[in-house]
Amino acid sequence: MATRPQLKLVDEVYQAQIDGDAIYIVADEAGAVVGSGVLDLRPSDEQPEVKLLWVDREHRRQGLGSGLSSYLEDEARTRGFTACYMAVDPNNAKVVPMAVDLGYSATGDHRFVEDPDTDQVDDPSQVSNYYAIYRKSLTMR
Repeated sequence: MATRPQLKLVDEVYQAQIDGDAIYIVADEAGAVVGSGVLDLRPSDEQPEVKLLWVDREHRRQGLGSGLSSYLEDEARTRGFTACYMAVDPNNAKVVPMAVDLGYSATGDHRFVEDPDTDQVDDPSQVSNYYAIYRKSLTMR
């Protein structure tokens, strides 16, 4: 199994879930984690945010990512939100098409990266100093 990206965020996400400010979900196959995602409910301009959406390389292109995303979006909808947001590195050649495939559209807004040492893409020379903000309406199915 591939390693989980951005592991240093685990404590932050775990605490947010304990505080009721996030929903962290995992997908498993035979007891092995093969996907995960977070719905960040903490107040921000892009609330709620679907983030840290991940699917193990061997399980990609099988609908697992859309299933995880749909579950988190349904959770947001039940809490009264009318849209979800996703912050995406514009140089990440895999995440940009994934966001579009999941129904998210670029807003034209950006968020600057707080930790420039965090690798957002495999090639450090392509790392951006910002995320592009994507939005998905939850009022249309």
